[in-house]
Amino acid sequence: MIKDRLKRFYGYLKTQLCCTGIFWLEQVSCMKYMRQEKEMEALLLCHALEKGMGMAKVKPGYGEKKAKRLMVLLPQLLTEQGETYLEKECISVLEAYLHHRREMGSGLKEMEQAYQKLVNHRSSRLPAGCMEIPRAELLKGMEVDFQTLIKTRHSVRKFADDRIQLEEMERAIQMAIQSPSACNRQPWKVYYSLDREKNRRVAELIPGNQGFREDIPYYAVITVDRRLFGGNEIFQWYVNGGIFAAYLMLALHTEGIGSCSFQWPDFYSTEKALKRLAGIPKSEVVIMALGYGKYPEQARCIAASRKGSQDVLVNF
Repeated sequence: MIKDRLKRFYGYLKTQLCCTGIFWLEQVSCMKYMRQEKEMEALLLCHALEKGMGMAKVKPGYGEKKAKRLMVLLPQLLTEQGETYLEKECISVLEAYLHHRREMGSGLKEMEQAYQKLVNHRSSRLPAGCMEIPRAELLKGMEVDFQTLIKTRHSVRKFADDRIQLEEMERAIQMAIQSPSACNRQPWKVYYSLDREKNRRVAELIPGNQGFREDIPYYAVITVDRRLFGGNEIFQWYVNGGIFAAYLMLALHTEGIGSCSFQWPDFYSTEKALKRLAGIPKSEVVIMALGYGKYPEQARCIAASRKGSQDVLVNF
């Protein structure tokens, strides 16, 4: 009896120490890699300005301080190598904001002049601001056979030997990046290779694939950049990355590509080797690994029964 109690207590203490250690290490990593300015701040300012433009009612002079701050940051974000997504996003949102203020009858002439001078040689723009979407357009989602999509998607652990084409991966990613993220930060990356030898090396570093390692032809590693999160957002990268991963698995399914996800333990023993192999920066945290490939003629999948809605839906 006493021996069992001591054993349980030891297990509890070990778990608590492990959780405390993981939290401390994640917090240190976040503070180490967090950008207190530039990219993260710029994306948050863009989102705040767009959110204001999407509201039916705003206070007079809304967004001026944020727009001025974005104007200060913008020169630091412009590069000579070419226009990045971040540059185009900031320029496009600022342009939409200034146009919105003119339409409201409260234009900002000095800011517009400074903006034009700053970006006069930049021509690329992204959709920005807000848009009016008819109800009929939104209701088109009801026409999609989503139930069939999610019910026919299963975790597959043995795949056909068919090769996957780059175009198929690009289409799946283009769908997956529609995933929502905190303040539209889109902090994800997907590291992949269509080279069989590289995938074999990745397979040796993945936890949980013992027994069917040789049956998976391709692996992808999903990461999130900690630098895009603040000190009060510890572990939020897992939330954003997890939502994206779900979108990606469904998107691959629409391309006839099956997948099996492998959770990644914090600071796993092979993480450094995996990051070296795939060229993953230290600032990025591994969310999960994804084994994938073309569906075989007959897939052997576990039944994996699901709970009923009454077990999940809670009225309060």
